[in-house]
This record gives sequence, structure tokens and C-alpha cells, in this order.
Amino acid sequence: MAIVQQLLINPAAKIIGFVGGKGRNYLANQLALELSRSGKKVIISSVGNEMLPTSGHIIHDKDENSLLERIGADSKIHSVIYGGLGVNDHFLEGINSKLARKIIRLEGIDFLLLFVETVQKISILNNKQIAHLSRSKLIEQLIYCFQLDLIDQAIDGDVVQDMDELFANFSKYRDRPTFSQQLICDYLVNKEKGAGNLFRQKWPASLVFTDVTNPLLENRAINLARDLFVSGIEYIYSANLKENLIKLVSPK
Repeated sequence: MAIVQQLLINPAAKIIGFVGGKGRNYLANQLALELSRSGKKVIISSVGNEMLPTSGHIIHDKDENSLLERIGADSKIHSVIYGGLGVNDHFLEGINSKLARKIIRLEGIDFLLLFVETVQKISILNNKQIAHLSRSKLIEQLIYCFQLDLIDQAIDGDVVQDMDELFANFSKYRDRPTFSQQLICDYLVNKEKGAGNLFRQKWPASLVFTDVTNPLLENRAINLARDLFVSGIEYIYSANLKENLIKLVSPK
């Protein structure tokens, strides 16, 4: 089934936020490609951070009005556009929330896909990032990528934004610092110390377990989905992005 049909759970959503670890860039780009094939015009950018665009049409301009004019003009030719305020060593400078709202109101623009909170691919966010996202009135749906092939491996700074904060919040795991199934579950459902609030907003949030590349990881994704669904996380997916496969694994 197409990624669009799977992941777009809010049919009215035009501004989609992407956050989390490995796989979010791929999903955003694939979503944009599928939407463009159905005749939609898609802008890809980030809020407050830099991003590294893949090959495609890129527009950048420090002047916001000029950027809006260029996006409006070029969208008549290009279905997918990466837009930002400047370029720094191949990275595209992000936009602000006010400019994002102006972009989605441009005539002919159907979707705005935004990387939010961090330029890094981090599965476990810190409390400040989660709180900021939870207050967002910009995005209309969130897609949170969590790299599941790291399960049962040692925790390191490549996948955790703030390790000290994580172990302060979940101290019982300090002496065995691995990505256990229980730690992942505790982090994702806890509303005060983890990411639980992201799944309890007016806008819907999808949780995508990425790098699920073998039957063992598929079973882990299904088991996690059962536990998380009981705690109120409804839309949970298993993704093998090497094979371009994604499927809903949360209980019916």
C-alpha cells in the first residue's frame, strides 16, 4: 500500500511534521514523491533548523517576500520544492512558523512537509523538545520515526538527545543502559518525563518503527505496538525502508 494511504491519517492535514531518528528524511521524500505523482504540489522545509535536501528543486532567499514569490512561481513548473532562507555548506536554512503558514496559503500549494525540533536524526528527544512540540499550533499531523534495530543495543548519544536527562527521568535503567523494550515503552507513553504528550494532542501522531529488516524485529514491533496501543498510542507502523515497505501494526 502507498505511503500516502498509510501515513496520512488526518485527511484535512496540509502541514505534516517529521521528527525522530533514522528514516524520517526518506519517509518525507517518498511522501512528497507520491503526492506529486497524484498532481499535488509539495514544499519541504524545516522549522528553525538546517536540513540537507536530496536532489531536487531548491529555492532559498533571505527575503521572505521574495522567497514566497519564487515558490509560487516555481511551483507551476516543479511539483516538489525544497524551500529555505539560505544555504550554508549544502545545508538549507529553515523557516519560521509564521513563514510556514504563509507558504501553505500560497495558491496551488497542497502540502508543506516540515522537519521539526532537531536537524539530527534522534529517536529519543529531550524534554524541552517534546514540550515545544506538544504546544505546536502549526503542524496538523506528526510523524515520529523511531529506529527499532537499536533495540537491545547500548544507548549512545547518536540516538538520544540528552543521555543524562534520560537516566534522570528513568533512573531504573541507569545500571543497564540498553534500548530494552520496556525502556522504549516507558519513554513513549510517559506524559511527564517521556514523549507521551506527543500522542495526546488535537493533531494525530503516527509512530513509525524504522529499520525493521527481519522477522525478529517485526515481532518486536508487533509486541511493542500491543503495549503502546493499550496506553493510548493508536497509529503505529513497522517500516523496512530498504524495501520501501510500511504497514500498520497497532491492533485493530
